[in-house]
Amino acid sequence: MERSHADERTPIILRHEIPSPVRDTRESYQKQLAIYLILASTLIERIAFYTIVATLSVVVDPDECSGKGGPIVTLIFTGASYFCTLFFAIISDRWLGRAKTVLLGYIFYLSGYILLATFTSGSIEQCDKKTAVQLFTENCSYYTYPALIMTAIGAGAVQCNTSVLGGEQYQDIPDISRYFDRYVIALNIGAIIAKFSFFFADPTNKDYYYAYICGVSALVVSFILFLIGFRYYLQMKSAETLVIQCIPVTINAIQNWYRHRRDHHENTRVEGSTDSDGQQEHSFLDFAKVENQGKFIGRTVEEVKSLSDTVIVFILLIPYWLVYDQVN
Repeated sequence: MERSHADERTPIILRHEIPSPVRDTRESYQKQLAIYLILASTLIERIAFYTIVATLSVVVDPDECSGKGGPIVTLIFTGASYFCTLFFAIISDRWLGRAKTVLLGYIFYLSGYILLATFTSGSIEQCDKKTAVQLFTENCSYYTYPALIMTAIGAGAVQCNTSVLGGEQYQDIPDISRYFDRYVIALNIGAIIAKFSFFFADPTNKDYYYAYICGVSALVVSFILFLIGFRYYLQMKSAETLVIQCIPVTINAIQNWYRHRRDHHENTRVEGSTDSDGQQEHSFLDFAKVENQGKFIGRTVEEVKSLSDTVIVFILLIPYWLVYDQVN
């Protein structure tokens, strides 16, 4: 069978299909309302997020606990939130969709934040520096860390999906670019408000407790704003997530590459020639394509190849964040 025929049959025989686009039947004001509500909820949610980050070094006081709690707990919280972005990106792509995943994230977010605010109302006095030896054996750890992890799970789910959900409200590339400009501005405004507001808190008077109350209030407002716009959001259909596809694409490429090399050596031995005329040069992952006797359409393989380039960029960010956190 010729390659052209194989390409024509691809959408029929494979499961990794591109979902059909969702038709946008909203009025113009509904579309704008959905976008601005996402941006507003993002701005206010960042206030709640950075309130935690800015106050953790005070809540887990080095003089009250083991002397290293504040910085490490801050890293645990931010690291868990960033890790959860990957996990909930897969959930939203494959099963729930963006909007429903954000709602689930807000449930975790609010639950953890409320618990944290409740505990910090009197938690410092319960930390006993005389008996605390290690970070996770401190008396204040058995309720602080679970609340922080729950909050980080919600923050990760909300953060990774609100940005993409807002981009999905547009159909044109220039509009999407302008949206992400506004989105980054909203993120930074929320961070600025949270960080500068903390300057007015006096740790000796336990003003950090009131900061958490303000953070919970901000998160509730953010959740309400997101709920108001829920009916106006354009929600894309779930599809195969690229992160999950990386493993089967790579395995299939290895299998086909090995079979290709084996067949090539057998043909060379039988024909007694090393002539490679008619052989087409491929990158490694191209062996997973249908036209190369693989199982995946070309678009899926190309997306995985582009993701591998992106991974290299993010690996280079690791030393940057190491230095940044050490400076902090």
